[in-house]
Amino acid sequence: MDGFLLEVLTGRRWHRDGRTYWTRKAAETEAARLLRTGKAVRVRILSVVVDAAAVASLPLSMEGGHTDEN
Repeated sequence: MDGFLLEVLTGRRWHRDGRTYWTRKAAETEAARLLRTGKAVRVRILSVVVDAAAVASLPLSMEGGHTDEN
């Protein structure tokens, strides 16, 4: 799956906002909003690929790092 991240320049520092946008249009809309409201000086839209296969799956029984087997 393709997604998009925003890198936001505020003053002298770039940071990523932590949200994934699933369409370029959504990323562009949010970038425009950040610029319009003065929350950013510049915004970069980064393309990312999100793998559909999970790297881990944690069951409820692993709460606190313990399983029934420990």
